[in-house]
Amino acid sequence: QGRFFSGFAAVPPLSPAIMLKLVASVLGLATSVVAEEWAVLVAGSNGFYNYRHQADVCHAYHVLVARGLAPERIITMMYDDVAHSVHNPFKGKLYNYPWASLDQAKDVYAGCKVDYSGNDVTPAKFLSVLTGDAAVAGGRVLNSKASDHVFINFVDHGAVGLIAFPDGSKETFDEQFESVKRLTNKSHVTRYGQVGAFGPERISQFEGPTGIGGQVRVGSLDSSLAHESAVDSRHIRLEYLRLRYERTGSDEDAAHLQDEIRAREEAATLSRALADTLSGEASDATVVVAWTSERLACHEAVVAGLCA
Repeated sequence: QGRFFSGFAAVPPLSPAIMLKLVASVLGLATSVVAEEWAVLVAGSNGFYNYRHQADVCHAYHVLVARGLAPERIITMMYDDVAHSVHNPFKGKLYNYPWASLDQAKDVYAGCKVDYSGNDVTPAKFLSVLTGDAAVAGGRVLNSKASDHVFINFVDHGAVGLIAFPDGSKETFDEQFESVKRLTNKSHVTRYGQVGAFGPERISQFEGPTGIGGQVRVGSLDSSLAHESAVDSRHIRLEYLRLRYERTGSDEDAAHLQDEIRAREEAATLSRALADTLSGEASDATVVVAWTSERLACHEAVVAGLCA
């Protein structure tokens, strides 16, 4: 029989029934820890010609809320200079879909809660949000547990091993990964994806009507929505400056357009010269490079040397 001791107080022996209840209670507590879902949504650019990035973040916010994710577990970072831009014909509104009419259009800016905007959208605050450092972030941060799932959606331009923030600072993906990995000690930090080069895809190929259950019907884009104004994302700034000049006809806008054209021509000339030098022969063909860590290091060394 005997007795159970807790501290210095003697406790009467427990019956088998009570013991089973205690065990069941403990097991219930152990299994009651439910993994929660969190999300961090970031637009890494600013300027009206980068309209789509902030529109996509607000759209993602509404998609997550509609799917049941609690707003208090969604943290958004975007410069927030597009919806109220002087160039926005629909002040205070953002759209991320080529609706056939304004009656059908859904304003994704409405109800989109922005936690960090303007100069608060920085790499330091982004990392602080991920690591739960509210003192540095100065706002809402992740309070996730080791069992939780965190979804990060970073919407921006990209380059080989590079992401950027609207304040102009740049950080490679590898650098950010190592920083987060170093600062995270209660769960695994993993990354996945495919490094490669994009071909001449057009935006309209990625925007289409939804079918049953919100699934996109691939290859079934309604011809009434396939606007001819859709352009390759690489040329949006050029197209934006062109349309702006056509609308105003001002010398200032003409100068901005000429500067953009000149910069693109210089970049193209440099790219061809590098390709010719490295390959040993002149060629206008675009080469799709399979990026490796060695080639990435070589690429960064060349860029650093040219910019020195």
